[in-house]
Amino acid sequence: MEPHTLSYCEYSVKEDNDPNLLKAYEEMLEAIKSGKTFSFVRYGDGEYNTFAGKEGHSSSGNRYDPKLGELLRETIHKPHQSEDYWYGVSPAGRAFRKYDHINWIDCDLLSCANFHGKLKPFIELLNQNDSILVGPKYQHDISVDFSSYFTIQDRNSFEILDEIVFGVEKLIKNYKKPIICISGGMSSEAIIYKLHSLVKGACWLIDIGAIFDPYLETRIRRSYFKHMTEEIKNKNLK
Repeated sequence: MEPHTLSYCEYSVKEDNDPNLLKAYEEMLEAIKSGKTFSFVRYGDGEYNTFAGKEGHSSSGNRYDPKLGELLRETIHKPHQSEDYWYGVSPAGRAFRKYDHINWIDCDLLSCANFHGKLKPFIELLNQNDSILVGPKYQHDISVDFSSYFTIQDRNSFEILDEIVFGVEKLIKNYKKPIICISGGMSSEAIIYKLHSLVKGACWLIDIGAIFDPYLETRIRRSYFKHMTEEIKNKNLK
């Protein structure tokens, strides 16, 4: 039987799994505090549809492109198998779990913390350490003290994948063990996959998804956003 999922959070927070997600989130924070670097990728339904060669677009407007599908298949069929590469999957992307040569974990750690007003410790780590946001221009307005930004296009950033990988690798060298937050839609998995071998041990590579979008004027919407009250938002960012 499928696990119970909140009707308004069908792509993110599972009601009966929240304690596990929040525990995993705390463990992620402790790993960062201890200096243990890792790369964290998140696979959902959009990634699976692209991976499987379907036509159309994701809910955020990114197209299911054959070139990106090829890149995503490489990340699955030739995976990074080291313990510092965390393959996360959402309930909506559960079809990926059939590829059991990968040690899958639940991916909605940050979404769950965001939803429950517990994101602030992560934000504080970004503020207190060198950190870089790899994402579209509008996300620069988020109230986080990033050390630097690497701007990518709003959609289909895989089209300039080599340019992104080269640019971010170069930028990382300017900082001491920075935390890299990547918000590139379905392209994030390809970006992190390519970067991991190049910067392994020198930084954290974290696919943050759309966690900043509830605080910004944006076209991106997730079903749980409308349930994030001003009180919750203030707990996370103020």
